[in-house]
Amino acid sequence: MRTPRRKSKYRHIFRRYAGTGTDKKVVKHAAEVEAPKSLVPFKLVLNEEHARESLRLDGASDPANCPGALCGLHNADRFPHATCGYFDWFDTRLFVATKCSGKTNEPVKCRAYRHNRPDISKLVDGTRGGLKKLVKYLHEHGPQEITVWPAIYTGSGGVAKPYAERSEHSRTGTPRPRGWNLRQSRRRSWGDAA
Repeated sequence: MRTPRRKSKYRHIFRRYAGTGTDKKVVKHAAEVEAPKSLVPFKLVLNEEHARESLRLDGASDPANCPGALCGLHNADRFPHATCGYFDWFDTRLFVATKCSGKTNEPVKCRAYRHNRPDISKLVDGTRGGLKKLVKYLHEHGPQEITVWPAIYTGSGGVAKPYAERSEHSRTGTPRPRGWNLRQSRRRSWGDAA
C-alpha cells in the first residue's frame, strides 16, 4: 500500500558564500515560507552608511553583506516579527528569516515581502562599481525609504505558492534568470570593473 504524499510547503532557498578568496563556495539553506500575520505596509530606511559598510565587506552580489541585508539588520525593529539575521533582496521581493535552528543557526522559517525600489536593488546586485554608484546616489540624495509589504499568497493555508508574475517572454523561449541566478548573471555580464 502506498503512503499518502504530504502536501509540500513553499520554501525559499537562502544562499550564502562560505570561505574567502578562491575557497569561496555557495552554501544553501531551505526555509519554509510562513503566511503573513499582518498586511500593513511599513518602511525601511537605506542610508549611505549601509552602502559604505557593504563596500568594505565586499558585499557585491553577496546576499549576506549587501546593503539591503545590512539595512534589514539595522531596521529589524520595524518588522512586525522577530528576525534572525538572514535577508535575501531581489528586484521586487525580500525574504526575511524569522526562525533559525538552535544548533546550526540556519534559517528554518521565513516571510516573503514585496518592495517598491527595484532601481536600488539593481545597484546592490551588481559589482563593486554598482555599490560605488549607490554610495554616490545616497550621498547626493540622502537616505532612501523603501516601502515593504507582505507578498500575497494563494492556496491552502495561505502558504502554497506566490502568484506567478506575467512575463513578456513566451513559454517556448529562453526563460529569464530570476533571484539568485539573476544576481549571478548580472555580476558576470557587468564584470567587476570600477
